[in-house]
Amino acid sequence: MSLNNNNETKSKNLASSIFFRFIFLYLILYILPFPFSLIPFSEYITTPLHNVFVKLLDAAGPLLLKQYYNPLHGPTGSGDTSLKYTEAFMLVIFAGIGSIIWTLILKKEEYYAKLSAILEVLVRYYLAATLFGYGFSKVIPLQFSLPNAQRMNTTYGESSLMGLAWTFMGSSPGYTILSGCIEVAAGIFLLFHRTRLLGAIVSVVVFINVFALNIFYNIPVKLFSLHLLLVSVLILAMNAKRLLGFFFLNSTIAAEEPQIHFKNTGRSKIIYYTLNVLLICILILPPLVGSIGQQQNRQAQNLSRSGTIMGEYTISHFSLNGDTVSSTDTNTRRWKSLKISGNILNVTHMDGFIIPWYCSVLNGSHKIRLSSKDLTTTGEFDFKTEGKTLHLSGYMNQDTLNIVAHKTSDNPYLLLEDRFQWISEEPFYR
Repeated sequence: MSLNNNNETKSKNLASSIFFRFIFLYLILYILPFPFSLIPFSEYITTPLHNVFVKLLDAAGPLLLKQYYNPLHGPTGSGDTSLKYTEAFMLVIFAGIGSIIWTLILKKEEYYAKLSAILEVLVRYYLAATLFGYGFSKVIPLQFSLPNAQRMNTTYGESSLMGLAWTFMGSSPGYTILSGCIEVAAGIFLLFHRTRLLGAIVSVVVFINVFALNIFYNIPVKLFSLHLLLVSVLILAMNAKRLLGFFFLNSTIAAEEPQIHFKNTGRSKIIYYTLNVLLICILILPPLVGSIGQQQNRQAQNLSRSGTIMGEYTISHFSLNGDTVSSTDTNTRRWKSLKISGNILNVTHMDGFIIPWYCSVLNGSHKIRLSSKDLTTTGEFDFKTEGKTLHLSGYMNQDTLNIVAHKTSDNPYLLLEDRFQWISEEPFYR
């Protein structure tokens, strides 16, 4: 009986040993080239190695995914390409083979504590770097910016699930910034040994929400967000005893001493804290500075594109081929109102029918150039402004138009005007 128990114990120990080594190897392979990517000029080494790995994926992809493999290597904006799934399958194979070989060659387990500590530090910093990248792009609204004119003129029925999610997030900068602050806070907590557990808890909550959005709104970052969620859960699992003690045994969460120790000398402490500060700056500053730079470039582009005539107008005078068309006339060719925003000009006719036009506002020459969505109809108008009055004269297709319009709003879209208020006697739902 005892012999059977010993065999079962050895089998369990062997299985847990292989599983630990598999997880260790898989995550190390997955996060590569991190942390080497933090070293300047490391791309001269990592890029050739990556190219070799991609060739291996091209050879393995058709075998693993059959007809579903697409050898597309350029940036597509998707993290769920067949190349990415092939990469995940290959990493599983490499980690599985490596863990078996590792177990056969080295059977000692006394170094597991230090390996676990090394793995935790690596995945914590990798997770923090990722959280900073996504977090700062929300704190400084880049990932989800305000919906542009083209998005505003797309109906719900014409929207994709991903487009709808982007519009939802982008139309509320406050909510987007709050989401980014939570992600940045989780990243900061993960950087420090004493607060890593809090960082992992916040990170799990963040990535559960992110993964759910990616799944249910068909956002093609499912594979990556799943890995980030699993890494967050892994950090929690490494601290399971402290969590169980706090939630179920009513014991306090005492700070654990790190497994990797340094000599307790003045010079060692200076080197240790200097390296920590340097690493934290390397992880935080590049995504922060990059986000600020992108925001400044976007503002400069928007400023160059914006014009003084953007807004919503009501037509007070409409002349078609020299004849004035009355506002009470049911002639559907008469304009009732127009909206100018970005590169879209919406014309509302007397019968309520709305026609969107692509427009280019040339402020320097005071001209507006129009084209229909199918590019079969064009137009060009000279414009001048007098206060809130806009004068347009020009042609559209074969017709000559003279228009006088009065601005009723600087913002032609309700979605961008509707803002928070504490007191609401009834819901404003449209």
